[in-house]
Amino acid sequence: MIFYGDESAHINDYSYLQDEGKSYDNRWMHRPVIDWRKQEKLEQTGTVENRVFLGTQQLIAIRRKISFLADRRNLTWLTPHNIHVAGYLRAWEKDRVYCLFNFSDKEQFLTWYIFRENGMQPSRLYDHWSGEYLDVKSDREYLVMQPYTFLILEPVKAE
Repeated sequence: MIFYGDESAHINDYSYLQDEGKSYDNRWMHRPVIDWRKQEKLEQTGTVENRVFLGTQQLIAIRRKISFLADRRNLTWLTPHNIHVAGYLRAWEKDRVYCLFNFSDKEQFLTWYIFRENGMQPSRLYDHWSGEYLDVKSDREYLVMQPYTFLILEPVKAE
């Protein structure tokens, strides 16, 4: 979910709590007053604003490319057996994509069974975010997720 201002690294705005007409509705925290000087940093290579903006563009491009990421009541929550990781599977007809999110500031470990628990038997996955391929290993081995990272993994179809 992308809120107003997220694309340019604006943070939540809690000033709504001081306004009687808005304080009852926390949706206002996602409607910051835009700082136009901060907005200008979108064009400056390497700034936080630029990196967040380019990342948002990349996510939108991935979403356009993978049509079944759309909400078609096709979401199944995964059981990563790790309290720091959330994950879900989007499936549509024969297409699948696994989305995994490490919410911890430490490496997290998942068994490769997470990709088999819903009846699939993928042997290779493509991460749409990094552009890398992962070979699915045995259930006694671990997929290591770096701190605060996510994976958008699509099984590679056998040729």
